[in-house]
Amino acid sequence: MRTYIFISIVIIFQIMTIVGCASSWHLPANNQTAPTQTMAPQTPKDISFVLNDAIDNALSNIKPNSVIALASIIAPNQTFYNFLTYELEHVLVSKQFSVVDRSELDRIRAEQQIQLSGDVDDATAISIGKWAGANVIIIARAEREGSSNRLRIRILDTQTALVIGTASELFTTTLNMISGSINQPTITQIPTQTITPITSPKSTLNVGDIITFGDFEWRVLTIKENRALIISTKIVEYRPFDQNSNKWQTSGIRRWLNDGFYNSFTTSERERIIEVEVNTVETITKDKIFLLSTWEAENYFSSDSDRGHGMSSNWFLRSPGGSSNIATVYSNGGIARNGLSGKGIRTLYGIRPALWLSQ
Repeated sequence: MRTYIFISIVIIFQIMTIVGCASSWHLPANNQTAPTQTMAPQTPKDISFVLNDAIDNALSNIKPNSVIALASIIAPNQTFYNFLTYELEHVLVSKQFSVVDRSELDRIRAEQQIQLSGDVDDATAISIGKWAGANVIIIARAEREGSSNRLRIRILDTQTALVIGTASELFTTTLNMISGSINQPTITQIPTQTITPITSPKSTLNVGDIITFGDFEWRVLTIKENRALIISTKIVEYRPFDQNSNKWQTSGIRRWLNDGFYNSFTTSERERIIEVEVNTVETITKDKIFLLSTWEAENYFSSDSDRGHGMSSNWFLRSPGGSSNIATVYSNGGIARNGLSGKGIRTLYGIRPALWLSQ
């Protein structure tokens, strides 16, 4: 009898437990639907974070020793194209990948008569990668999406032509790199440089004159005999100083100034550019176009405000700074002789070319 009573109590307790659990489940009534999980909308992030995240996502299955070519970069304008290309290179190199140099890709495109920037089909992009010796290519596109911007990245294997990685991220951005501030117009609102035609007869140049040479405005800094030292009145492009060194003689910016930028002038204009000896701390180079040294920046401008007139971003000098850094001019004209703390040679700062012009 006692055994039956005990078994009955156990059964009643189990039934009550089941009923209690069922009541805690909050099962929907016949006229109700179970709640569904909603995804929070993606919040745009700064482009510097987005690039790093996108590369991590897209290259998660790529071997670290892969050779990568940036075969196709699509951007709304040339300035942002340069920015996106250099930032992608920087992120990839920092993650120990080998990246085909952009000048090599430009050479291949020129030989094969392929446009230097913009949209190309997958087959052409893969061909570019193969010619460059890359086993992986990146196709990146930055474009407007609603009130924001989106970066899309696709990774293709050059041997199999298979898509082996993708990423898609909303982002915000600006080319104003001062203190990492991201509060300027987005990529479709970046103003293009307006050139005011100014003519100055060769024989009447004076210090302080603003002249037009090529597609840019220049300021005359000093005159010696029949030649004038001039510097661009505005930043002509945003570029890193170099990827590995703060030495002017081996820097990427020196190569670009005396190759790509120099060749943007006409034949008659190039004939007026004088090759000179450019003195740095360690050596003397011969250059047609160069960046100012710290001494030149200090002595050819009357004050910080004079040196920073019309500037909205920091700009590089050629003099080496401390801790493998490079001397830099603030947007307000002040000079950071040792470079900017936490900002290295790979940072995209403004470039103000200087050259000696025959009168």
